[in-house]
Amino acid sequence: DVERSRGLGDVYKRQFVDYSAEQVNPVLQVKTAMPPVLLLHGLKDTRVKPFHTRHFAEVLRQTGGEVEIKLYQDESHVSILAGLASPLRFINNSYADLKAFLQRY
Repeated sequence: DVERSRGLGDVYKRQFVDYSAEQVNPVLQVKTAMPPVLLLHGLKDTRVKPFHTRHFAEVLRQTGGEVEIKLYQDESHVSILAGLASPLRFINNSYADLKAFLQRY
């Protein structure tokens, strides 16, 4: 089935079709008094470069936000998310890092 084989990228594109780039840019959505933020990023991510995560964290900190960044040396965009799934938690520490973050807050 062609519709099912398109992948998540098309699902996301359909979700944001009615919004401008400015409306979906996380950096432009930063406000003061935001809750603590955990950013997980794979250094082998070719979809979103690590620069963007570091920049987002910098903007959050400039507005007084508390930010924790976890960078994963051998992980990609998808593998960070995959590591959150119960059967795939062995592939990286993203689940353990998220759980520890949530336990602190």
